[in-house]
Amino acid sequence: MEPRLNDTDQAILREIQDNGRATTTLIGEVVGVSRTYAANRIRRMREHGFLTEVAPNLYNITEKGRDALDE
Repeated sequence: MEPRLNDTDQAILREIQDNGRATTTLIGEVVGVSRTYAANRIRRMREHGFLTEVAPNLYNITEKGRDALDE
């Protein structure tokens, strides 16, 4: 079963899609949540294939993540 993406998840995906790769610190600042909360949401989305980690603490959106934004 696919997880439901909340508004913060959507904002995180949009930020990464619009600005390319991003760190959890930058994402937290832009989205308006703590780095820890952003990291937890990112970990969950990575586990479900919405994001990939391209380097330590640096993420990229996947095709599945892009599709989730289009829904």
